[in-house]
Amino acid sequence: MSNVGEEPVQIRRLLEEEAKAGGVPAGTEAYRQIENRLEKGIERYVVPSGYRGIQQEVAGPGFYYLNRRAYIAYIVDTTNITIDWDDSKETRFDPLRVISRDGFTISVSVKVIIRVRPDQAPYMVAKIGSIENLILHVIHPMIDSSFRNQASSTSAMNFMQDRQDEQKKAEERARFELEKYHAECVSVLICQISLPQELMDTQTKKVIAQQQQAMYQDMQRAEQTRIATEKTKAEADQQKNLVEAEIGVQIAEQNRVKAIKYADGEAESIRLRAEGEAKGIRAKGEAEGAKIFAIGESTAKAYEMQNKAIGMEGVTAIEIAKQIASGNVKVTPDFLVQGGENLGGLLSAYLTRLVTDKKDNKA
Repeated sequence: MSNVGEEPVQIRRLLEEEAKAGGVPAGTEAYRQIENRLEKGIERYVVPSGYRGIQQEVAGPGFYYLNRRAYIAYIVDTTNITIDWDDSKETRFDPLRVISRDGFTISVSVKVIIRVRPDQAPYMVAKIGSIENLILHVIHPMIDSSFRNQASSTSAMNFMQDRQDEQKKAEERARFELEKYHAECVSVLICQISLPQELMDTQTKKVIAQQQQAMYQDMQRAEQTRIATEKTKAEADQQKNLVEAEIGVQIAEQNRVKAIKYADGEAESIRLRAEGEAKGIRAKGEAEGAKIFAIGESTAKAYEMQNKAIGMEGVTAIEIAKQIASGNVKVTPDFLVQGGENLGGLLSAYLTRLVTDKKDNKA
């Protein structure tokens, strides 16, 4: 910082000089950016060489002879700067203690790495004064607020499980906020998250129960596999018997089909024989009937012709003669009994009845 030189009261003139030095024409987008940057008021004291204020040109590492009344040197570390929040005695800040949405207190160890580029160092000094002020008044409150807000929006277990997402959110916010102070956020790292012991015990028991359940399921699957293996082995051992039984079943089925077909054939044969016999009987009966009918018809015609030729009495006489000749009609009696006063007639009637009864009994 220079305490000597012209007074930088005309911002427009400084703007024009800066634009000319950078070769930026007026009215361009780059010119407007320079204008906006200078007219914010927070950086108006960063001036070119020859003006009083924070020098825009930075002195690099080395030895310089300075008039302490004319110049004030601000040493700015332009390498990566690490800021820790943990339990180590060497660190400046204790671990962040935040409260989750479900009311548990969480201890979070965080590491933040920042960097100030040499060309941005004058503007950082103009804005906040020093790296120390940047850490104490910007980075520490910002990181603490960021993790408090994030923890209050989720449960303790989810905060721990979503560690990567929470780290990414905090880093994005830190990068956005530090740009306002001309510093870069290299990274934000969550080193450790410590939950209350009672919650950890509950989680541990839950995990153990899940592991045991998975183990029991694996054991069950192993037993099922063993049962299937034993079954396959037993089936393999009994394969011969199974094949024989299967062949026996097939043979029995074939025999059954054969028996059914044989029975069907026998039934069909019997039916055909019965139908043949019935047809034979029917044909025979029809032949006999035809014969009888023919005989009767011829006999009737003969009687009719005899009747016409010799008359009814002649025909009757001929039939009686045929019956006598065949022995069907007796003309001479078997016994002859004679006696006086009708005694012979009675005796003849008695003997005739007696002979007739004997014949009937023998018959």
